[in-house]
Amino acid sequence: MTESDNEVILGGGGTVGVDLGQLSSIPIGPLLSLESEAFTLGGSDLSNRSTGVGLGVFYTAWEDFSIGLEATRRQLELRESEKSFAALLAAFRLRYFF
Repeated sequence: MTESDNEVILGGGGTVGVDLGQLSSIPIGPLLSLESEAFTLGGSDLSNRSTGVGLGVFYTAWEDFSIGLEATRRQLELRESEKSFAALLAAFRLRYFF
């Protein structure tokens, strides 16, 4: 939580991933993530909530590494309007486990 000049931001999220290589002979790991932030912005036209949903798929055959793609869609609505801002963020991830 951050507080600065009458602005408060509170956020949270979660991620769930499964390594199918541990359950079968398919070395793939799907991932699902959800994020949400609530904030105050004085007289702004922006709403007070931002949400995000992410999907990913990873190759998990190596013991110490995983490699894959992850995409997240973030949305921020305008107050008193049906319009919203949306962004799609994509990332190539290489992870090392030690």
